[in-house]
Amino acid sequence: MAESKFGVSVAGMALAFLAVFIGVLVQIAPEFLQGALRVLFILAPVWLPILLALIFWRLWIKYLRMRFIHTQKYSVLEIRIPREIRKSPLAMEAVLSGLHISIGETTFVARNFEGKVRTWYSFELVSIDGNIHFFIWTRDFFKELIKSQIYAQYPEVEVHEVEDYTKAVPFDLARYSYWGCDFKLNEPDPYPIKTYIDYGLDNPAAKEEEKTNPLASVIEFLGSLPKGHQVWLQILAQTHKGPKKWPWSKRHGVKEQAEAIVEGILKKSSERTQKITGPDEDEHGMRTMTLTEGEREKIKALDRSVSKLAFDAGVRGIYLAEKDKFNPIFLVGLLGVWKQFGSAHLNGFTITRYMAAFDYPWQDFRQIRQNRAKRHIYEAYRLRSWFHEPYKTPSYVLNTEELATIFHFPGEVVKTPTAPRIPSRRAEPPANLPT
Repeated sequence: MAESKFGVSVAGMALAFLAVFIGVLVQIAPEFLQGALRVLFILAPVWLPILLALIFWRLWIKYLRMRFIHTQKYSVLEIRIPREIRKSPLAMEAVLSGLHISIGETTFVARNFEGKVRTWYSFELVSIDGNIHFFIWTRDFFKELIKSQIYAQYPEVEVHEVEDYTKAVPFDLARYSYWGCDFKLNEPDPYPIKTYIDYGLDNPAAKEEEKTNPLASVIEFLGSLPKGHQVWLQILAQTHKGPKKWPWSKRHGVKEQAEAIVEGILKKSSERTQKITGPDEDEHGMRTMTLTEGEREKIKALDRSVSKLAFDAGVRGIYLAEKDKFNPIFLVGLLGVWKQFGSAHLNGFTITRYMAAFDYPWQDFRQIRQNRAKRHIYEAYRLRSWFHEPYKTPSYVLNTEELATIFHFPGEVVKTPTAPRIPSRRAEPPANLPT
């Protein structure tokens, strides 16, 4: 529920103002209110069936989709990486490109009468007692596709189907303390976050010890947790199809938004230049402009961002621990876990919703709302719910480059002792081995 700057519910304020307005109207113009209600009652045979039909249709669609989602089987894959992995995040970007599919809901009948939805994936970085795990949650139908895409780019890793780790920790406020939130983007979708290309990880000539991997900070934080503490990081993604194109709709896709942003930058630059040089034009009627270095970088980043395959995405995180071991310092680490992917002139992540919504003491009474928020984010995480009910949440757009930056298998540059490593690389037997 949206809240104002001072932690007061916007919906509650609106209802309060409406009640006051109706009360004043009853006092000063009772005949007008009675007449309006009489007109509504007379026209009820016209507007009431339409309203009920719209409500029924929305509830019917929600029911069909929830039933379809509930009847599917799901798998959790754990990826175990070797000590000598030497792939840049570009390899993970190739994996994500192979998973950019939208089958299942291509027709009106499939969407609205069978309840089918696009598949989505959950890429998860998890620390359990300081031991780090890479998981991918998926619909069971797609697990072999995911395995093949991973092995194609990372032939030396091991992929195992495992039990869902969230089942090992029940929701029990008497035994565990929980804190969780979602992460949203600071700026509109077209602005990219700081990616592995900005960190120079796309340079094949760079030595391993000279590389700066932004994911190393995340891995180091996850590996610092002591026994009895857990942090779950979840990156949900489904193929981006853009907004629905209705004749009356003013919503624009990511590319159109990026074009509008670039036009705004160029216009601002042109106006700034004219203040200095005057409104001069060349022989072709073109005005000169001088772009700052920041503006050039912004235009270049926007152009690169919209040229890649895009996913609807959502990111959330949970820190939980046994009640007597809960340590706020790890909560601070969770809040800043994605900071290194932010940029002052582009985009970045910030916390929102659930436990992040409580800043003032009057927002909650005896932690009733906070306990409900804890249960909701725990259930939302466990169900991997973001794009559909029961915990449908506004999503944003991340391209394959951005997703590969925040979820990939780190190389030797990450030296965290608890980072998952298998003893050696997988290798084929010699061709001349006698049989």
